[in-house]
Amino acid sequence: MNRYEQHKFSGIEENRSPQRRAAFFEVVLGRERQDSKFSPRGVGGRLAERAALKRQIEEIAENGHVAVVTSGMDCDGSAWRDRVTLLPAHPALIARWERDYYAGAEGPQGHYFERPSVAAGLKTESRDLALEAFENGHPHRIAVG
Repeated sequence: MNRYEQHKFSGIEENRSPQRRAAFFEVVLGRERQDSKFSPRGVGGRLAERAALKRQIEEIAENGHVAVVTSGMDCDGSAWRDRVTLLPAHPALIARWERDYYAGAEGPQGHYFERPSVAAGLKTESRDLALEAFENGHPHRIAVG
């Protein structure tokens, strides 16, 4: 009898909701879901991420602001890096900015947080990879890198 069957017949799950029962068996089988509110790592993971974000913001904030340095590429092959956005050093606002940034992504994107004084020295670079491929005689292939 495997672990699932042992717990299934032990009567433990009889008084649980279907969602709690599913999360329980995922934990028992070693397949915890990160997004499950019933998973021990789900809630703790989100709280730990928020606490880590708050600590990081406190460490790098200057004059109540944090610089967010972004890079990425859109669906047309236009790539950029070292774009700087200044945000208020408030964890909820930064979390909302992150959510919105990735929700509007048209391709691979990334970001990191930096001190505003350091980010002021960064120079934004952008390239049109589709145009470069056409000019190089390879309009069917965009090389990233």
